[in-house]
Amino acid sequence: MRTSLYEEHVRLGARLVDYAGFQMPLDYGSSIAEHRSVRSAAGLFDVSHMGILPAEGPGAGDFLARVLTNDPRPLAAGRVLYSPMLDEDGSVIDDLLVYCLGPGRYRLVVNAGNRQADYEHLHAHATPSAGLAADFAPLAILALQGPASEAILRLVLGGEIALPGSYRFTETCDSAGNELLVSRTGYTGEDGFELYLPAAAAPVLWQRLLALGESHGLVAAGLAARDSLRLEAALPLYGHEISRERSVLDAGLGRFINFDREGFLGREALLEWRASGRVRGRLALIATGRGLPRADDRVLDGEREIGYVTSGGYSPTLNCGIALVSTDPGISYEEGRELVVQGARRALPARVCQRPHYRRLRVR
Repeated sequence: MRTSLYEEHVRLGARLVDYAGFQMPLDYGSSIAEHRSVRSAAGLFDVSHMGILPAEGPGAGDFLARVLTNDPRPLAAGRVLYSPMLDEDGSVIDDLLVYCLGPGRYRLVVNAGNRQADYEHLHAHATPSAGLAADFAPLAILALQGPASEAILRLVLGGEIALPGSYRFTETCDSAGNELLVSRTGYTGEDGFELYLPAAAAPVLWQRLLALGESHGLVAAGLAARDSLRLEAALPLYGHEISRERSVLDAGLGRFINFDREGFLGREALLEWRASGRVRGRLALIATGRGLPRADDRVLDGEREIGYVTSGGYSPTLNCGIALVSTDPGISYEEGRELVVQGARRALPARVCQRPHYRRLRVR
């Protein structure tokens, strides 16, 4: 499949790869340069491969409260909520964003590779008062991320527009009159926005953003930069930090679970897991030798194996290899502790560092 921006990616010389069934840009020549542009100025991503599922009806809030660990019912219109979604046994189906469009009207934005499984899971638990549509409607999603993103967006939409705060959104129109949802969310550890609009209108907005944003350092950015940015910011990736086998508690996502609230799927299983003392710990590592940590590499303290890498790779900001690590229960180390990442062919020295590896100074 192709997003409506496919021809734009080809025109810009993108290196295209198959991702969750879509032809998506891995990079436009240098993922490192794209990463650094997002940290210093801004990057523009096509994330139209994400799944969009609307839940509507008078019982939609109660329905979502049952299938999500985070309760969306207190949301006012214009608010966004992050939540894991679990099965009865506590395994992670997905993690997603919930947009409250108004009373009984929600939009779920789910991971591209999980969209069909998510729909089937939600449909299995839907109620007559909560309609769930398999809505893979022709919407495009553009992510404008980086410290210059607000200035660029104001150039495109007009300087007087009231832009939303963090995890809020506003609905407006682009310069051609197309409906546009502007959400202050992202997956890079930077300030930024995600823009939802009709797929057919997306190429014009993409071109306009790049043209007007050029003076602010805006570049097109691909999947590789998106992954290295989220890794530095220690943001979870489904299939790595969380999965059917890797618990939300092990991933440190307990703040998105209210155990005082009964009735959501997976609650009892998580309570049992927590009470058993089996919750794993988390570390961040920085490589002190040549080489890169990779997912599933073993982590050693001397001869003792204490955990494994969930995500690893090169950090363009720190100019070295970094990793997120899941440790055995009860493991805790201070910053500076020397460890070894054992891959298939080499042992890489590393030390414990702050988590996340990168945190922007200004937080809205």
